[in-house]
Amino acid sequence: MVMNKQQLKELSRRIEEAKKQEQQEKRLDLSGLSLNNEALLRAMSEIEKISGMTELDLGGNNLNKLPSNIFTLINLKRLKLDRNKFTDLPEEFELLDNLEKLDVSHNRLLYLPDKIGRSSNLKDLNVSNNELLFLPDLSGFRKLERLDLSNNRYLMKLPEEIGNLSKLTKLNVIGTGIEDIPEDLKLLNNLERAEVGLNKLFDEPEEIDNPSNLKALNFSNNEQQLKELSRRIEEAKKQEQQEKRLDLSGLSLNNEALLRAMSEIEKISGMTELDLGGNNLNKLPSNIFTLINLKRLKLDRNKFTDLPEEFELLDNLEKLDVSHNRLLYLPDKIGRSSNLKDLNVSNNELLFLPDLSGFRKLERLDLSTNNLKKLPEDIGNLSNLTKLNVNGNLIKNLPEGFELLKNLKALDFRKNRLSDEAFNTIKDITEKIKQVHQKSDYTLRTLYPNDKELEEIRLKIENPDLGSTSITIGDKKVEIFSKNVVEEFLSEIPLGTRSDISLYYLPAKDQLMKMINDDSNLIDVRDLTLNKVAQSLADGNIKDYLTSVDAERRKLYPLSELPIESAQSQAESQGIGSAPLTSQKVLRRESTEDKDSQMADAQLQIKAQGTVSSLSASPVSPSETGVSVNDRLRQMTIVQLPAQPQADSQVAVSTSSVSTSQDEQKVHIRNNSSSQENSPKILKR
Repeated sequence: MVMNKQQLKELSRRIEEAKKQEQQEKRLDLSGLSLNNEALLRAMSEIEKISGMTELDLGGNNLNKLPSNIFTLINLKRLKLDRNKFTDLPEEFELLDNLEKLDVSHNRLLYLPDKIGRSSNLKDLNVSNNELLFLPDLSGFRKLERLDLSNNRYLMKLPEEIGNLSKLTKLNVIGTGIEDIPEDLKLLNNLERAEVGLNKLFDEPEEIDNPSNLKALNFSNNEQQLKELSRRIEEAKKQEQQEKRLDLSGLSLNNEALLRAMSEIEKISGMTELDLGGNNLNKLPSNIFTLINLKRLKLDRNKFTDLPEEFELLDNLEKLDVSHNRLLYLPDKIGRSSNLKDLNVSNNELLFLPDLSGFRKLERLDLSTNNLKKLPEDIGNLSNLTKLNVNGNLIKNLPEGFELLKNLKALDFRKNRLSDEAFNTIKDITEKIKQVHQKSDYTLRTLYPNDKELEEIRLKIENPDLGSTSITIGDKKVEIFSKNVVEEFLSEIPLGTRSDISLYYLPAKDQLMKMINDDSNLIDVRDLTLNKVAQSLADGNIKDYLTSVDAERRKLYPLSELPIESAQSQAESQGIGSAPLTSQKVLRRESTEDKDSQMADAQLQIKAQGTVSSLSASPVSPSETGVSVNDRLRQMTIVQLPAQPQADSQVAVSTSSVSTSQDEQKVHIRNNSSSQENSPKILKR
């Protein structure tokens, strides 16, 4: 595996930074760089030049072998090798005579080197989360204070000479297979805390009764743990809410303990959430898939190397967390979980992914810190995906159809091996996401400068009930969330000049209010508008679309008849700036007949309580109605209806009262046009 230029550059930067440290004891942090053996070997010549280095962090890489010259760093006091691929360690550790702290947790170690016990200055040893079968002679650890052996499930016993670790203050063997405690453990007079995991022993052993300094004793998988398990289950049964939650996390449960508890777990009616995180599970009992009401299932921080195919039976599952396990692959049928919205498989050892096309509702996918070399070709079908994290993999190229992920709002491709083309594509996408957010926010503030009104509009945009719309891109149907359509629409509206404000201000507000309309009677109008706007955005002609909307609006409402101010007047009233008089002409594009009719007096007939009155033809101003122009715009939604068979078409307008009494009125404007087509109706929201 060849490291990319970015990784090598970061490696060099960190080494040079360590060289420049002024303190006497220098620290070099090379964690999380996905270093392989060859890369570390090549870097050693520079690492050896760091004089006075006492701490080296190589955690979170892809190492399975250490270069021999690492043992020439005789000043090392702290060495971290956690989260790598080691199956064994070299014998040369005894050469690091000053070593005080060694962390080799989260690897695949089956045993420790015999000579490691000769590291006489070692104070802290962490070998947790490995696969240790036995321990070497520990009697040489004369200064050892902390020993963590937890989560080594195949470790069946402690060495008899553990009683010689006279300085030991903390011992953790939770999650091991240890059944018996050595008699010499009672000699550890400095022991302050013991975390003891017992799988088959349910009584506190007499061997650790005696240490006089013992302040904390934690038994796992024993009587205390079983009592806590029962307490949590009973507590869940008593929950009054309809959707119950059972939290069994952090109990160090093994397969057998969970299997025995399932008979009681199944009795919790209406349980929608189950948390089994932080246990010692590597297999799920089959009857867990009878919990068909489950919506959220957490299996993180366990020992799973694979998962059963039965996940498709959990048809209501919306969130699944299997992070921090040892998974090499996911079951093929997991892609049939059609209601899943959130999937976290980070911090595993995944080599490839199954077919994902069944995840029709998936919104969040976390694949970070795995061994994936590529993403599946069908990832473009995850049209609802808003967050994708593939940080810390081996991905070089992007699959075809990646650009179809139109709902993405967060994207993380750091620490991969991207080609220049893929890197530039990801850079463009992330930059566009950022720009859309910034531009849409600016436009929204321009359209609604009043803070209270702005907050109301934002809440409407965030409303998940607005759903989504489907458009055609190329030969594929793509589904886009309404919220994302609205945000991209706002980011594309040009309002940078006075002329732009005159042209696009009113049609933009008109279309926005239709797209976020939550009136159940006007859903068809909302969906139709969303679809038209989304398709126009995809086709890149949103300006032409807004111009056509403005033209249609003016056909429906001649300026002499509808009491609506110009975009310039509205912009001035909201402090946006005045548009030039020449630009106002654009707003008054109408036929010769329309212009003539504007010069004539219009008759407004107001029907209130059975009485019809005649008013002046001059437009009604906001001050006369008591309702602002903006309010009237927000209250009205235009619906095109089929032509009526009557000889004379009518336009019915429901507005706020224009009478001085402020009572609600109905205004009928008679249009004696001979045309019967496209007779519109305006409904009150």
